[in-house]
Amino acid sequence: MSAMLRVRTSCVLVTAVILGLWLASLPATAQAGPRQRDVYYGFLADGRRYGSRHVAVSELPDGNFRYVVEERVLLDLLGAQKQEIAARTELVVTPDYAPVSVRAETTSSAGKLTAAGRVDEGKLRVELKRGTFETVRTVDLAGTTIFDACLPDWLNEPAGPDDPGPRTFRVVEATGFIPWEATAEAKTTDDGSAAWNVDLGPEMGRGEMAFGPDGVLQTVRMRVPPVHIERCSEEEARDIRHRVMAGAEVLSFPLTKPIARPDRLTSLTVAIGWAGVARDKLNLEDERQRVAEESEKDGKHRVVLSVRPIQRVEPTRKFPIEGSEFAPYLAETRFIKPSDESIRAKAREWTEGHETALEAVRALSEAIAEYLRGGTLIAETLSGPEVLQCKQGKCSEHATLLASLARSLGIPTRIVLGLRMAGGQWVGHMWNEVYVGRWITVDTTVNEVGDSMELLKLVHSDTVFGTQPVRWALTESLEVAVEDFQVAAGPADGRYKTGVEGRVYTNADHACRLTAPSDEWSIEDKTKTGPTVIRFKVPDEKVLIHFVAFPLPEILRPIVIVNGRKLRFTSMYKEFKVLRDEPYKSDSVRGRIFVFQRAAGGKESGTMKTTEVVWRSGGSCFLLNLIAEKSAHDEYLPKFIELLDSFETLSAPAPKGEKSP
Repeated sequence: MSAMLRVRTSCVLVTAVILGLWLASLPATAQAGPRQRDVYYGFLADGRRYGSRHVAVSELPDGNFRYVVEERVLLDLLGAQKQEIAARTELVVTPDYAPVSVRAETTSSAGKLTAAGRVDEGKLRVELKRGTFETVRTVDLAGTTIFDACLPDWLNEPAGPDDPGPRTFRVVEATGFIPWEATAEAKTTDDGSAAWNVDLGPEMGRGEMAFGPDGVLQTVRMRVPPVHIERCSEEEARDIRHRVMAGAEVLSFPLTKPIARPDRLTSLTVAIGWAGVARDKLNLEDERQRVAEESEKDGKHRVVLSVRPIQRVEPTRKFPIEGSEFAPYLAETRFIKPSDESIRAKAREWTEGHETALEAVRALSEAIAEYLRGGTLIAETLSGPEVLQCKQGKCSEHATLLASLARSLGIPTRIVLGLRMAGGQWVGHMWNEVYVGRWITVDTTVNEVGDSMELLKLVHSDTVFGTQPVRWALTESLEVAVEDFQVAAGPADGRYKTGVEGRVYTNADHACRLTAPSDEWSIEDKTKTGPTVIRFKVPDEKVLIHFVAFPLPEILRPIVIVNGRKLRFTSMYKEFKVLRDEPYKSDSVRGRIFVFQRAAGGKESGTMKTTEVVWRSGGSCFLLNLIAEKSAHDEYLPKFIELLDSFETLSAPAPKGEKSP
């Protein structure tokens, strides 16, 4: 299998972002029998290469053939974190492409994954290891089963693309070693060159493989998921750049109305529109979300969704929960592993003393949220046991871990794909629905069980990959617009007004106030949608001081924000060096201070230095930073600290009879 397979379902908020990279393992021949060769390919997006693949095929003394595939892909998730995935896969097959052995190694931000296995008595037995995580997978090779790296060669045996009729077979990718039912059919091209339409199942997708006049694989274009690979020179293959995964590609859309405190929403009305996907392919209702109206014209769908708080009726259903209707939501799948012993043990530990399914799910959600601390923006999709071992993962890993744990207890759980409101955006997101007597929403990234107003559901499935056809189809046409919303009053509403008065900035939404330390300073509101952004302007225009305020779930602590920014800055800046990263405490602020320096960029000169302090109060998180050339930074630091110390948390409205300021 392609070692790039695991990056295809990322969703961080990047759900399923990299689906389709399995194609990195397709070899280069289209003539009968594997030929010795040495060729290069590039992954393309918007005309630029972001990945490379080197394929070498050689004949062994025993008549078998060795495929060696080396791959490298560069990704920039949401424009915030650069990552590299590198892999080497070595396959041995018989002259008729029957698997003999495999050895693979993938290195990424999630660690190193190794795989090694051989065929014995008609079965391929493979040992997979990542850190302390180990498992054995067995593939029954009955029927026609082909390694994905050998697929183009096999398709052109024995009579090439003129061979009539579709072919049915199983294809095995070389990281998960899960066989997928697949079909392929030769197609006629205008120039007479060889081409095949392939449908490789929900994991590997549908598309076309085309060959050049020399019979060598020239291009691969997959529609679902969208992937484009072209043959290139060795020099071109080495010239690759990070691909930024952002915007509609990762289901990210700006809020069309400013909602400063989504955590206080009491009602929300959203209109979505799309084309190219049948209405019955979407699951647009859950316990919080209902379809208020819908229409369709000329293939364009429009649905208005109403999101309301749920009624708090506590189900008392005990687990395990049985019934044939729940079988798909209790089963073992590619990433959901309820039978794994480490999963079973952890589920028992985290739910000890709980009898009802709802109590158990609440315990699991709280434990996972604490265990993963909001998650890590990795490109790969990991199975539940791998997440448990490496303690890493974005929203998709949260979902696979909860599904694995809950199913191991006999609690039906499914995977949900949709959008989450965060930072003034709708962001592609993955969470769970769990049956506890009724289906309830569970988002362990923020430890929400059944009460989120910030989620917009699009589709659910019993598997991760079951959500992906809809996910990829919607990237081409989805539109999201907030039509109406209401929020509950905050502690400072009605008593304070957001705005600037002299040297004082007040924010009623976040119940806070800061005072500039000098009359020479001015205050400029830079807020658009999403987080509050205030600039404190000083006489030196090159010195930047910003105050940012945004809602943050209670489970997420300042260290999570600092760690996320540290990862981003590490990939953004040259000569990045952390000078200080530790708890911070003053009379008005308790949080974390983060100081670093970096090389100058753009119109900057000299070494740049930044001090950031992150803290929280109630449901709000605050960040104050100072960015300047090193000497100017140190000059303004005392005043920066004075500004920080001026921070006030505003009180609730005054009692009757007491005058408001």
